[in-house]
Amino acid sequence: MSKKTRKFKIGDKVNYINDNGVNWGERKAAAKLIRKELKAAFPGVVFSITSRSFAGGNDVQIDWTDGPTFDTVMKIAGKYEYGHFNGMEDIYEYSNSRDDIPQVKFVMAQREFSETARENAKNKIMKDRGLNDFEDKTVWDKIGCWPDTAIYRELQKTVL
Repeated sequence: MSKKTRKFKIGDKVNYINDNGVNWGERKAAAKLIRKELKAAFPGVVFSITSRSFAGGNDVQIDWTDGPTFDTVMKIAGKYEYGHFNGMEDIYEYSNSRDDIPQVKFVMAQREFSETARENAKNKIMKDRGLNDFEDKTVWDKIGCWPDTAIYRELQKTVL
């Protein structure tokens, strides 16, 4: 937690107050700490981090282009989510509650890919698989999926 943020507890509710006396609430405090950790871990990557409050909860949304993988970002940001949705029983389960950091109901992340990254992935696939072209039929016959799917799969496992 930053030196400018103070944490205090009233009853069961934790409040996050900055030096100007403004109560950020947990969602803003979580977004700020996520931004700080991601910036330290990936200094060259620009992250867009927003928070929302809605009926029944709140969330933090993380967006970025290229850079680290989704899983790598969620290893850092996942601790700020205090549970998960159980679709089998249609309930939210509080499985990760912590008192030492601010948390939100959902932390969502979405990684976009630049055209340069897509082109590099395509070239890597063509080289690795010995493809002379990247047409639908060729890719389907050699890899078993559409070209866009092959590129997406390659990019998902690649740190850019």
